Amino acid sequence: MSILGLFARVVQGALAIAFVWGLASAPAFAEEAAGRWSGQLPSPVNLHVVLIITKAPAGGYTGVMETPDQGDQVIAATKVEATADHLVFTQADLHLTYDARWDQGKKAWVGVFTQSGHAFPLALVRDEAPVVKAAAAAVKLDKSPLLAPVSGLDGDWGGTLDLGPQKLRLVLHVRSEDKGVKAGIDIPDQGVVALPITALGRAADTVTFKIASLEVAFTGVLSPDGGTLTGTFTQAGHDLPLKLERSAAGTAVVKLRRPQEEAIAAAPVPYREEIVAFDNPVPPGVRLAGTLTLPKGAGPFPAVVLISGSGRNARDEEVFDHKVFLVLADHLTRRGFAVLRYDKRGAGQSTGDYKAATSADFTSDAAAAIGYLKRRADIARGKLGLIGHSEGGLIAPTLAASDPSLAFIVLMAGPGVPGRILIAEQQRLIDMAQGEPAADAAKDYALNRRLFDAIATAKDRAEAKARVREIMATVDPKPTATEIDQRVKFADSEWVKYFLSYDPAPTLRRVRVPILVLSGSKDLQVPPALDLPPIRAALARNRDATIVEMPGLNHLFQHADTGAPLEYSRIDETLAPELLQTVADWIAKRVK
Repeated sequence: MSILGLFARVVQGALAIAFVWGLASAPAFAEEAAGRWSGQLPSPVNLHVVLIITKAPAGGYTGVMETPDQGDQVIAATKVEATADHLVFTQADLHLTYDARWDQGKKAWVGVFTQSGHAFPLALVRDEAPVVKAAAAAVKLDKSPLLAPVSGLDGDWGGTLDLGPQKLRLVLHVRSEDKGVKAGIDIPDQGVVALPITALGRAADTVTFKIASLEVAFTGVLSPDGGTLTGTFTQAGHDLPLKLERSAAGTAVVKLRRPQEEAIAAAPVPYREEIVAFDNPVPPGVRLAGTLTLPKGAGPFPAVVLISGSGRNARDEEVFDHKVFLVLADHLTRRGFAVLRYDKRGAGQSTGDYKAATSADFTSDAAAAIGYLKRRADIARGKLGLIGHSEGGLIAPTLAASDPSLAFIVLMAGPGVPGRILIAEQQRLIDMAQGEPAADAAKDYALNRRLFDAIATAKDRAEAKARVREIMATVDPKPTATEIDQRVKFADSEWVKYFLSYDPAPTLRRVRVPILVLSGSKDLQVPPALDLPPIRAALARNRDATIVEMPGLNHLFQHADTGAPLEYSRIDETLAPELLQTVADWIAKRVK
């Protein structure tokens, strides 16, 4: 397995709210702004907001915003301005401002929270929770263990691992506290934030750190000016040179551009947005929250439900710092379609247990979304369809096969083969794209097929884990205990067992509604050479089936060089224009 194989995970969470409320005002008195302040945005948003304001050593203030309901992400302020009675918190990249006056009677900052032109009343009261020094940083390290004090390393350090055909950016964060130090690593190219450092040390100019669970270690030399760490990064026996450079205070180590998303935020959109909620009554029952965008006018409008891919995705399907469904919904609504995108169960503002859910549960949730739109008078009857991305492309055919009233479905990188075959091939292709020799990737593929077949056919998770241990015991050379534990942990998931055992072909054969199947030629996660042939065969009797392989696009439907996931966050484009036009044009012909 390549050095990247142990790192793959996606961290969700960014402020994504859109609902207009009236403004508030309050009498002004004197108050010191420094400290921790918390409040709640009003219903139906109901989002808990925390501001942590800190006096800067050189004068003035700095600050961060936390939204605990949306995960662990911390948003650093671009500017904080504070006087005895006036507080302004600004985050330019997110087009976000909080402007408030001190209300002595309420003992609160009372003002208006604005993001991308949408305004909410918000009152913040002093929160007596302790404010640690790490709170002023752009990254929250509360999940990192408190380590013994280390001098001279505080700050943010950025560097790049050279993996041959790919580059992997790393950001090391070190924060001293009263009784020790906390440290974590970001991997922006894989969406990883604040991965906890479990050991950190310094002896003279030699600096070391470790991440025990991943068998990661670094040993480097601190330069005389304290600005660089030059050494060796090691994972599971693989050594790579790594130079980490300290970033200037207040500057971003990695700056990403998202032109399509920035354009949406920069100007008023020519459509309406509603924050909505609807229930899935299927036991145990969940309440799903989302955003419905509607063209201007009374309607009724043709409509689309967006179904996201795997992962704890909120309504914008935010992966690798891209808001895929925000851009897709914006384009379709400008073309005249109502679009519903929603938080998965257990994500964002939706209730439910995400960890216990399988694709079948997410299918049930999507059915509830369809039912909600069918009950609305402003949605045109007989002109409602689905767009599913990745795992969503597995869910949409299931719904269409049982609901002939749907007008269409669109599969964006939807699977065509059983998950146990797909995931093994996905890993093989990604490993080779990241520099692993073809022979080694083939060996890993053979092992994965054995493991995935065992998991898929096991009667339950306990048997799946036992089978995995038996297979790993036969591997030569003998894997480490960590590698075995990781494989066993992978098997201990209802979602994994369901996905590996599910074959989409029988369901696709029952789909009779119009269907558009889209695949990127450089998709390494759902590769077209593997998935399109069985999809074509399964849809042979569907009279309105269109299958398109889009040149040069990856799994996220971005223009890509290799298609490897390491590229996703580095690409400015969120969705290729030709993808957006193809989808909108095709749907328009089916609901004209």
